[in-house]
Order: sequence, then C-alpha cells, then structure tokens
Amino acid sequence: MTDTHRFRITSGKHVEGTEPNLRTYVARDQKGQLREGFSDIIETDKPLDELFGTDKFRRLSEETETLEPEEAPSPQETSDGGLDEYTLAELKELAGEENIDLGGATKKVDVLVVMERHYQGAE
Repeated sequence: MTDTHRFRITSGKHVEGTEPNLRTYVARDQKGQLREGFSDIIETDKPLDELFGTDKFRRLSEETETLEPEEAPSPQETSDGGLDEYTLAELKELAGEENIDLGGATKKVDVLVVMERHYQGAE
C-alpha cells in the first residue's frame, strides 16, 4: 500500500493523471483567490515536494488542509516574485488586511520597505 500525500500548489500549475482522468491544479492568485473550476489541493502517492521542490509544492498536514506550521509561507513568498509583483493599490489593500501601518508611505517602493520590515519582524 502506498502512502497518499496532500499538497498545496503555491506557484504555476500542475497536471496529473491521464485521459480521461486528467486533472489540472493551479496556484491561488496574489490576492489568495482560486480560479473557478480549479483546485490547489493535490492528493497523490508522489512526493511532489521532493520531486519538484518546496517552492512549488507545500505539504499539508494529514488532519486539515492547512500548511504544516514550519512550512507556511509568508505573504511575500506566495508568488514567484513576491511583493514586488503587487500593484501599489494591491499592496495598500494587503497592508490594510494585515493591519500594517504604512505611516506616510505613498510610493510603491516605500510601501514595500515598510511591509518587508513588518514581515521580517514577525518571523
């Protein structure tokens, strides 16, 4: 009997299986939204994190669909380019959701500095 592993895809997409049981999985977007009709949770007998790396696949705990605590990414790690890929408006929205005080930062570069310092201090 083989072990079943559960993973969350954190970047790009992954296709598994063969026709007619072909399944496509996609990572959530920068706002944490999942594209309609797709899943980001994969159940497989393959150790995807070992085969493709932990930057693309995060192993889930067996009881829940949450990431194992030591592997949970910070928001700046949830996409290939991190916070740099966000627009200024998206950064401000994320800061509001995360209760990050931006002070007088109004330019993207300044907002990035404040947010990165916040996340580094939270680790």
